[in-house]
Amino acid sequence: MESPENQSALTVLITGAGTVTCQSVIKGLRAQDEFDVEIITVDMSHDNAGRYLGDHFETIPGASSPAFVSELLEICRRRKAELLIPVVDYEFARLAEADEQFSQLGCRLVLSGADVLDTCDDKWKTYQFFRERGARTPETWLPSMIQSERVQYPLCLTPR
Repeated sequence: MESPENQSALTVLITGAGTVTCQSVIKGLRAQDEFDVEIITVDMSHDNAGRYLGDHFETIPGASSPAFVSELLEICRRRKAELLIPVVDYEFARLAEADEQFSQLGCRLVLSGADVLDTCDDKWKTYQFFRERGARTPETWLPSMIQSERVQYPLCLTPR
């Protein structure tokens, strides 16, 4: 392994520059001393703190835009990003679908696969996942399964 002074900086792109999560990732990358980093932050808005904590900032369309993935791919290509860290959950599914495209550019997407995201994004599937593996988890029911004699109060109701 090369010594740190002989290595070029690792170029990292972080989404959601306006979020506290992005700012925390930047602080963590800046605090470590194993490798130099060049940080690119992106967000839908110019008005955010994270744009001033990175080395470069670019605006992108929101995750619901048809141009979202292509814009990120172009930034990764142009800036030679080697690592893409998405922090906005609305982006995850779209980016997971494009993982191979980022990989072809030499950019590793730091994100679980679509199957894991699908499980984690659905409370019932997450409950089933934990139960199948013997993990302790609160008792959970679908609305169609609730019988008044089985449910004990107090309880918490949330959308699936």
